[in-house]
Amino acid sequence: YEPHFGLRENPFPGGHQLRFLYPSREHQEARAHLRYGIENREPFVLITGEVGTGKTTALYDALAEWGAQVSVALITNSALTRQELLEEICLRFGVVLPNDSSKPKMLALLERHLTSVRARGEYAVLLLDEAQNLEPGLLEEIRLLSNLETPTGEKLVQIFLIGQPELEAKLARPDLRQLRQRITVHYRLNPLSPEETAGYIHHRLSVAGGNAWSTFPPDACMEVYRLTHGIPREINTVASGALLAAYAEGA
Repeated sequence: YEPHFGLRENPFPGGHQLRFLYPSREHQEARAHLRYGIENREPFVLITGEVGTGKTTALYDALAEWGAQVSVALITNSALTRQELLEEICLRFGVVLPNDSSKPKMLALLERHLTSVRARGEYAVLLLDEAQNLEPGLLEEIRLLSNLETPTGEKLVQIFLIGQPELEAKLARPDLRQLRQRITVHYRLNPLSPEETAGYIHHRLSVAGGNAWSTFPPDACMEVYRLTHGIPREINTVASGALLAAYAEGA
């Protein structure tokens, strides 16, 4: 449908494409919290929000500002044992592990690697996406990693927990209070308002080279908001489906 609407490309692609990023108030607030956490080397940063609100996109946007200054290990698999989680973290940071490494050996190699990252003046960030799926034992293992420090007491790794609101309830458990107490930065990302939904749609259409206001007039934007409640991922689905249906009808 792109040529039909005078678009250079699909304005509502999936994935985290920062050039389509709409700077809503919620996104800017989340980004500010993330930037604060990185700059101040806070040990734990927590970002929560409903499915599709743009939590991971906000994080990628914040990390992009630092470029090569940040060494990131992204963990998306929650179906791991504590030993496997540590191994996965080492591999994601690029730590070469010998065969049949013991847990103490992996920790020592990881600490050595993170120390070298810190010596280069870089930030080491452990990013755990969909963290609401992590079992309490895995969350406790992650807390223990925050004990890794330089001789002067600086944290060797910053840990970012990204998840749905259920993660907040899980962290409220009594057995996770030590982890909860270490979380110094927390922001919950909310859906877009009706006005922001229109701005989001028009921004993406403009980036894709289209005439935003004629393609999606205000009443169409309000209908998208009614159907999606301002959740960006759902906005993409509904708006893209509307364009396809209009093209099929020659409208």
